Amino acid sequence: YGILSVDPTLTKEMIELCLSMPIDCFVHAGKERRAVRDYMKGLVPDIILDNYAGRGVQAADYAFRVNRDWDSIKSEVEHLLQNPALLEYMDDAKLQQLMQEIKVSEYNMDKTLIAKVAVIASLSTFLSQN
Repeated sequence: YGILSVDPTLTKEMIELCLSMPIDCFVHAGKERRAVRDYMKGLVPDIILDNYAGRGVQAADYAFRVNRDWDSIKSEVEHLLQNPALLEYMDDAKLQQLMQEIKVSEYNMDKTLIAKVAVIASLSTFLSQN
């Protein structure tokens, strides 16, 4: 559809800004995410600022986290990609090629490959539940 997803936090200017700020802007007196929690007080609702239990998924490091945790998610991903219901929507040869790419670059998958796997695994989950 011509839509590009871009994470504004990954721009060179944003990275340079964050690197130029003292560490106290981010962590101070045991308070994590200080740049948001203190400096956005009154602008962002307290229910969001005071959430210490939840952690958002950061687009910048999702490939690192998938590769790091591959041992614990590998069997589930393989199971999802072998769902016979996928063959109604995908070419079997392309699905097998994707599974081969995963095996070849295991523990060192790039963002593009992981994004493909995530979309197909999501479709597999959807098809299994519906």
